[in-house]
Amino acid sequence: MDRKQSNNVALATIRILSVLSIAILIIILGYLIFRGLRYTNQKEINVIPIASVDENFEIYTNKKAHLDELDWFTLQSMAKGRVRTLRTISTVNEKFHFYVDSRIGDELSSYLATPILDKNIITPETDIDFKSDKGGMIVLPIGAKRPSGYVKVSLFDMVVYVNPAVTELRNNRRIGSVTTDQIISLKDGTILNWNELDGPDLKVVYVEDALKIGEIPGSISVVAANSAYNMDDVDSLKIIHIKSGWNISLDYLITNAQESGAFGGIFSIILNTLIMIILVLAISTPIGIGSAIYLSQYAKKNKVTTIIRAGIDLLSGVPSIIFGLFGMLIFVQLFGWGFSLISGCLTLSLMILPTIIRTSEESINTVNNQMIFASRGLGATKIETIFKIVLPAAKNGIVTGVILATGRALGETAALVFTIGSSTDVATSLTSSSRVLAQHIYLSIIEGQSIDRAFAAALQLIILELIINSIAKSMMNKGKK
Repeated sequence: MDRKQSNNVALATIRILSVLSIAILIIILGYLIFRGLRYTNQKEINVIPIASVDENFEIYTNKKAHLDELDWFTLQSMAKGRVRTLRTISTVNEKFHFYVDSRIGDELSSYLATPILDKNIITPETDIDFKSDKGGMIVLPIGAKRPSGYVKVSLFDMVVYVNPAVTELRNNRRIGSVTTDQIISLKDGTILNWNELDGPDLKVVYVEDALKIGEIPGSISVVAANSAYNMDDVDSLKIIHIKSGWNISLDYLITNAQESGAFGGIFSIILNTLIMIILVLAISTPIGIGSAIYLSQYAKKNKVTTIIRAGIDLLSGVPSIIFGLFGMLIFVQLFGWGFSLISGCLTLSLMILPTIIRTSEESINTVNNQMIFASRGLGATKIETIFKIVLPAAKNGIVTGVILATGRALGETAALVFTIGSSTDVATSLTSSSRVLAQHIYLSIIEGQSIDRAFAAALQLIILELIINSIAKSMMNKGKK
């Protein structure tokens, strides 16, 4: 292979690797953005997730309740007064108020097979502040004027009942749930035997009358929940329901987190993140740049400075969890500050300090010595030369180092778990327990709250880093002009 061919092969390899790297980054970033914006949940419910109610009433709920669908069994529990807070059926931690228009009360009571509590019955003239009732739900006659700020709720009430023989445990296999498509196949005869769904060897028999289910092994019927309610000789199958929607809303961004982030939004956590990064940079940046100035402009080249630089390089590679343990022993326990904002900020400052020192020192060392000699020759002192010639010339490299350190601080989790605490309230003092975005993502997953909310927080962290980087680059470009 001659030199020209070698050059072409090397160039082609570089291009392929570059394109591959960019493609991988785009895929990762695109996936994070998609999962951050949209959620897809799979759960098992008691009814078929198809709006099939054929009654003379409609259900509305406050927009802030984040409840757009409801099943017959939950509505019955509401009518009985068993639902006192939305946290049991939604992601909103608000007290629940259930209202029923008196014109539809008797019909709803018959439909739900339970009497409506008198305290829930209201007349069209009842004075209720619907705008402030975040957890309110009202049942109205069709055509009635709905309250301002309320949205319609889809009600599901079709249940899949089967003969008890279908759900018996056989050979360690049991049918407990089916999909909507499988229900259609069971009804139209596409699935002929329950063993096709890993169930018993029984012929599928679809019956219209739910009362006959207990008499025919392998029978199935799709009926309204209230028509077969409290039947003892039948079983019901749960339905696998997949729901998608927007993961981020305005309410999510402007409301504070509640109960370890299980409810509410993320505003308080974003504020804590901003407070933390401002404090960390205020502590570490002056110390880091000052240390870099001393090492590059004042320190003599001897064994001591060699050891200092080696130590700084070593600290740059120390795992963050080691800094977390150090911070817990020193700031949390020895100094007695506890799990607080100041403990976490000081720990992160120590962690990113080596990065700032080394990048700043290298940037200062790249400044042309002729500029320094010229400044000194014109009568400027050494400190004047450093601040008016050296630092402006090295600004881009220093800012780049600070950006890298900021990115590491924003994405840090291990060092904060042992030092900063976990409160989702906005930090009001340096000794307040706090929680930041990266830590919130980690805790949301290990506490089993919601992987979707973790991705939503991850997207906010990416946006925050993008904003900080854009501001820093803008400052560098402004300095060049």
